Amino acid sequence: MKKIINIALICIFLVPLFSAFIPFQKESNDELVFRTYGVKINVTDMDKAIDFYCTKLGFEMESKTDNQIYLKAGQANKLILNKVRHLAPTGEWDSRAVLTLQVNHLDSTLQKLKSKGITIAADQIRKEAVGDALFITDPFGNNLSLMHQTIVAVPHFVEPRIYNYGFFIPDMNKARAFYCDNFGFVVRNENYLPLDLPLGHNDKAFAFMLHYREGVKPIRYNISDNERFVILFQTNNLEQAISTLKNKGVTFQQPRPIDSNTGKYISFYDPFGYLSELIEIK
Repeated sequence: MKKIINIALICIFLVPLFSAFIPFQKESNDELVFRTYGVKINVTDMDKAIDFYCTKLGFEMESKTDNQIYLKAGQANKLILNKVRHLAPTGEWDSRAVLTLQVNHLDSTLQKLKSKGITIAADQIRKEAVGDALFITDPFGNNLSLMHQTIVAVPHFVEPRIYNYGFFIPDMNKARAFYCDNFGFVVRNENYLPLDLPLGHNDKAFAFMLHYREGVKPIRYNISDNERFVILFQTNNLEQAISTLKNKGVTFQQPRPIDSNTGKYISFYDPFGYLSELIEIK
């Protein structure tokens, strides 16, 4: 089974995303809209997180609050370090969110990361359909994928930046129906089925990936702070979105939205018990 999953991981990187994210247009309030916003990385020690993600990995801080640090992740994606008290243990086969970062040259990046003491989850560069990839591990046990895209010429950029993100799921049809029927995301293409499905916004700009993996088990979290990676979605009208989604059978973790520095948000469960957050940006 592990061999099957390792081969299937190749498909994670089959969609070049660095130019596909389009900023959310908050001005349009007539029609309810859902879009992706970014990824929140939960950490139990902010000093260790800053040392890893900024000092060693190279992210620059964009803004900072008491418990959160926004990192410059490229384009319209937000990457947020979020201080929490406790992270739930995760198993190899848990349904979960996954994150891939993009770098300019994997060989030179690998040498730099090794010199800074970063743990290489698998000290072997993988040849993927669109380039070279490698797993690294952060101080909290989270595996991150690094991608060097070689299939097309990519102008030099400030690295790292978000390449893509998505979910490992146990049932592709159920996940596809959940995000397309309830949130209005659309299928960009079906070339990588049955293992992988890229979803887009109504304008066909890339949104996120669904990754079917044999053996993945549903897991239900009590709060999104227990998770490792939390995928963030945004909407132009949170109250209307909650009402609409409840009528469609979507389950929320909180009884009502919570105010934050970013804006009002509420956590919702996917069909497998994993929590994501829906935000109305200030």
